[in-house]
Amino acid sequence: MEAELKRVAKRAIPGFRSVDPKRAGEQALIYPFSPELAWAAMHYLRTPSRVIWQLFETRARRLEPLYDELMELILEDQRGWLSDGLGVSVYERETHDFPAGPKQIVGTVKNAIIDAARHRGMKVELDPERPDLLVSVRGTPPAIGIDLFGGSMHERGYRLAHGEAPLRENVAAQILMLARWDPRTEALYDPMCGSGTLPIEASLMAEGAPLLRAPRAPLGAGLPVFAGVKKPTLPLFPGDPPPILGSDLDRDSLDRARGNAQRAGAKTRTHFFEADLRQMDAAALHAELARAWPGRALPSSGLLVANPPYGERLGDKDDEALLELYADMRELAKRLDWRAAYIVDHPEFERIIGLRPVLKKPVPNGKLRAYLYVYDRPSVASVADRL
Repeated sequence: MEAELKRVAKRAIPGFRSVDPKRAGEQALIYPFSPELAWAAMHYLRTPSRVIWQLFETRARRLEPLYDELMELILEDQRGWLSDGLGVSVYERETHDFPAGPKQIVGTVKNAIIDAARHRGMKVELDPERPDLLVSVRGTPPAIGIDLFGGSMHERGYRLAHGEAPLRENVAAQILMLARWDPRTEALYDPMCGSGTLPIEASLMAEGAPLLRAPRAPLGAGLPVFAGVKKPTLPLFPGDPPPILGSDLDRDSLDRARGNAQRAGAKTRTHFFEADLRQMDAAALHAELARAWPGRALPSSGLLVANPPYGERLGDKDDEALLELYADMRELAKRLDWRAAYIVDHPEFERIIGLRPVLKKPVPNGKLRAYLYVYDRPSVASVADRL
């Protein structure tokens, strides 16, 4: 997330100066609030699941003090996020150490917001279905903030069709960032693309496309704090990205991938085709490239990226066909001589690939916890790297 924010902010915010964030656990970064930075984050960042404008840090560890403290804070607050006629929804996360249930915590925060608004001459109502403002309650003692995107950021809106085991969109973006894919110089190929999430996210990331396209916008975009923010011109990174390709043996999956790419605005920058990865090599990729973009040269380097089945989601961990698939992936990387990145969780995977990964990192994918393995080109891997 930190690397992506720097990349986006340098292009989106004139005169941007990087600030080192505080780290809150394994999956959260805290930056000093800046309207420009928050605007760029909620419109362009592809790796986070939430962007939250933290309003208040409370000291409360019981419900009554939480209500009283939040009432006082809201009554004194002049940042303009509260206004007459708002519909508000509240959710909680990571409050398991608070001595009350999630519904009680949400109800207390909701009541404090509505009552404080009434004291300020405003009418604010609870609207869980179509809120104007989504309020986040996190941690113990609870921190209160506004969910600026208005929900989980992995739901981009383009993936109306997906297969049996879809990869979350923000996890796909995390894989690309962690693998250090360079969209200026490296091609990208997913040999088992499914609904196309990895190639589509690669295309949108290379262009610097917004998470959502008009007329839909992040829920917090209309807050007064953003009135003076200079809105960047799209795309953030104009130009021609390198070839981005995806293949699959399942024709229904390919139809879904093409439809998703069209809705995402990535159709002209991605190419999906039917193929068996066991028969793919550089010559076959060149042939597909010639069909998709006549006259285009394939870069000498690229990233092979895949989200293969690994037992928990599809198949069985002891299935011999699964182990053969991993061996086929190893041979494909050798034939292409490309770097490779795989998200997988299988006890035999590293042994079958046979190289020491340059990066092995746990990456949550919804309720599953897999590992991201990133490998160097097989031709440059040293003897010492072979397991």
